[in-house]
Amino acid sequence: MTHRQYFRRYRLSAAQYGEILVAEAFRGQKLGDSQPCYDVLTSAAALVDALHGAGVPYSALSGPEAEVRIQVRSKLSESRSGRASVVHCKTTDLEGSKRHAAMTHLVVILVHPGDRFDAADGGLEGTIRRAWLIPHEAAAKLRCKKGQEKYIAVSQLAGEHPAEGVIEITGLLASVAERELV
Repeated sequence: MTHRQYFRRYRLSAAQYGEILVAEAFRGQKLGDSQPCYDVLTSAAALVDALHGAGVPYSALSGPEAEVRIQVRSKLSESRSGRASVVHCKTTDLEGSKRHAAMTHLVVILVHPGDRFDAADGGLEGTIRRAWLIPHEAAAKLRCKKGQEKYIAVSQLAGEHPAEGVIEITGLLASVAERELV
């Protein structure tokens, strides 16, 4: 069974699915909801190795830290209310809290909703439509506030010329989604 089949079979939320894929892709530890500022903990070496293995050149890490803390924002690319156009990026994600360090990176994932009522072949449900890795500094610059919550507009990530620092990782996460569970 692949990760995508697992997502479909057990009706995971897009958020749970995204955290699993990121933890698997970067050989990290999925921390769950008890950790408020980030979802996956890994090493700088594991992150760089995974990106280089996927053909994505990357060496800019936030300082010499060996620890990489990734906040995952994953959502269905389309829902009954429309297309995914923003992802929330909380202040605690960027600044941390009294007892928890801030994220060093943000991963944004858009998951194809498919036809959740078509059990025949699964169609496109659970495929990764788009995914990006955003270093802390770039995420801080991309945040907007036009309501109560600060967010990052997907258009800043997905355009022909994505914002500075945004790294496309769709291929990497798509390949992890199709991997057999271990």
